[in-house]
Amino acid sequence: MKTKIIITSIIILIIILGFNVTSLKINKQNDGDWPVELIGVSSISVSKSQFESWVETYEACWSDGDHTWCGVPVWRVAAMVDDPEPEDYSFNEELAAEGYIVKLTSWDGWVTELQISDVAHNDNGYIIANTIDGEELPEFTPRDRPSYPLHLRGEDVFSPNTVGGIIKIELVSIGGNNPPEIPEIRGPSNGKTGTSYTYYFSTSDPEENNVYYYIEWGDGSNSDWYGPYTSGNEKSFSHTWTSDDKYNIRIKAKDTFNEESDWNSLEVTMPKYKFLNSPIFCKFFELLKFFNLPLSH
Repeated sequence: MKTKIIITSIIILIIILGFNVTSLKINKQNDGDWPVELIGVSSISVSKSQFESWVETYEACWSDGDHTWCGVPVWRVAAMVDDPEPEDYSFNEELAAEGYIVKLTSWDGWVTELQISDVAHNDNGYIIANTIDGEELPEFTPRDRPSYPLHLRGEDVFSPNTVGGIIKIELVSIGGNNPPEIPEIRGPSNGKTGTSYTYYFSTSDPEENNVYYYIEWGDGSNSDWYGPYTSGNEKSFSHTWTSDDKYNIRIKAKDTFNEESDWNSLEVTMPKYKFLNSPIFCKFFELLKFFNLPLSH
């Protein structure tokens, strides 16, 4: 009887411990020191305690209906590096009037970019939160996305601008924004109708903003804007032509602030019979023309 009680107790204990381990994994806290890199006209490696001191001065909170997020307004964080003197707490109105981008980077690589004109003096719209319901942020959200150490929240924050796990905040495109470079195109220049062909496109943005692609396939169809994608990364898209003809693929790119590049193009030929476009057949036609021979009776 005692043996059964002991075994039952052990099983119950294992179940309880297993549940707690799972719970700890979901709500795991990152206890390591940050630091979060803050880069602009000047630069700071921000420690956890340093950020908390900013919260004491500029705390802003926002509720999503289920939870309350608190931290520092984005524009107040930008103010710490918008002058040659770091952490002077004064917002550089002149620099903001010229325009720049606040770029937030997560440890998983996700990037969100905000125009300073949207966040300036907007205390509740865009908040760099370091707590939720008065507690330190969890490492991951319930959807298994990064949250700790900092999370962008606020009444004006919507997908795809949501980002957590922020480890770097940068002021980029200071003094203005530039469009992406003209996209490169890589892919076959001939083929046959009814077959899907893949083409590869890439561009780089001077400020490393995310980019979008707009593709015209030359047959009256277009892609609308695809994106956003990371600057410099190659993307592939496929298309099928249904009629024999020559087509001009055209592509342009834009960044997250709608600055557009010039067009690039690639001519492709889709004959019904692929051999008609072969070098040997083309040479044969050239010889016929050279000797002035008829193509038919």
